[in-house]
Amino acid sequence: MCIRDRRRVHGIYKMLNRILGRNLGFLRRALWDKVQPAEMDSIITFQEKFKEDKDPQKVSLVRGVYRTNEEKPYLFKCVELAEKRMANSHLDKEYLPVDGEQNFVKAAKRLVFGDDFNTEKVATVQTLSGTGAVNLGLNFLYRFLPPETGYYIPDPSWPLHFSIAKEVGLRNIFTYPYYDNKKVALNFDGIKAKLLTLKPKSVVILHACAHNPTGIDPTPVQWKAIIDIVKEKKLLPFLDMAYQGFATGDFDRDASAVRLFAKEDVEMLVAQSFAKNAGLYGERIGALHFLCKSESVVKPILSQLKVMIRTSYSSNPMHGAKIVAQICENKELFEMWKEELKTVSGRIQEMRVQLSQKLGLLKTPGNWDHIRKQIGMFSYTGLTPSQCQKLIDKHHVYLLNNGRISITGINLKNIDYIAKSIHDVVINPQT
Repeated sequence: MCIRDRRRVHGIYKMLNRILGRNLGFLRRALWDKVQPAEMDSIITFQEKFKEDKDPQKVSLVRGVYRTNEEKPYLFKCVELAEKRMANSHLDKEYLPVDGEQNFVKAAKRLVFGDDFNTEKVATVQTLSGTGAVNLGLNFLYRFLPPETGYYIPDPSWPLHFSIAKEVGLRNIFTYPYYDNKKVALNFDGIKAKLLTLKPKSVVILHACAHNPTGIDPTPVQWKAIIDIVKEKKLLPFLDMAYQGFATGDFDRDASAVRLFAKEDVEMLVAQSFAKNAGLYGERIGALHFLCKSESVVKPILSQLKVMIRTSYSSNPMHGAKIVAQICENKELFEMWKEELKTVSGRIQEMRVQLSQKLGLLKTPGNWDHIRKQIGMFSYTGLTPSQCQKLIDKHHVYLLNNGRISITGINLKNIDYIAKSIHDVVINPQT
């Protein structure tokens, strides 16, 4: 090839390289151009603002994690002892079975349904805490219920109930009334009226105890009425139980709604978490239970759940599951756990009572008894969005704009400041 031809070929090569390079660059840029920033969970957003706040009196009543009176995370003593025993036994780090650590699975069933309940009709798998249980359960329903199935979530509810339902692809997501804004109480008549209109096999999400965000639960009599409607209308309840033992300090009392459904032989799903009641937030330990009509469907359901787990994250984390199993299998540790939960829930209830009383002593307009009567980690204060914003802007007291506060953020050092701040935004709406 002569020099002239070589130059011509080289020129063509350079021209093609420039054209292809530009086109490929265009493709690379266009591939992600349409990705928009996601809207963050409001809880995460408020927490980030709180961290940036430099005010020395700032208070966070946002995040759903337990804190001591000294504003420190609480490590359960029973958990600490269980971990020491595990360390001394030199456990291996092999994969768990796909459906989870089997001693944990058995313990989780007993906690939910009680020692006397025959769990042969219960299909249970370990999950990535309660959030993972809700996700896995709704994913299962998406796959195996008709696409026209309606899913009904209480209004208000834990925001991730809605987010997960949408994320897994559910089409028909609705709400049912739960909270009476005027009375700051349960809208029981609204619940009943709505449930009576639902089609058979509609899925109804219920909070088993310590409703998030209101802290308001049905009474045993009201639960019985709800169960009667569920049976009459042939509905499928999905109970989310994130606070068993943490709500009242009593495992059995907090599981009473689930056990009422089980006693009536109602098919249901139960999501269970050990984040709050064992302080195992970062271990991501939970379980999903299917109470079935017959034992014959337990194995098929388990097989499908295992496939879903296997193709999502292969297997569950070991450490937290073994901690829970160790505590539940050892009488001394289990009794210690129960006593610790009484102390933890007792501190929360004491803060409720004191905040209610202090607002009363300040003669803050309105009735604040509802704070004392609600249970669990959260309280719906009844504060308006503008009052909530003023609490943040003026007093650096952070809470959600729907008036929800985390009682665990209140302690003996800041309770007076919180009460006076609430009093100020109530009596001075314009400042």
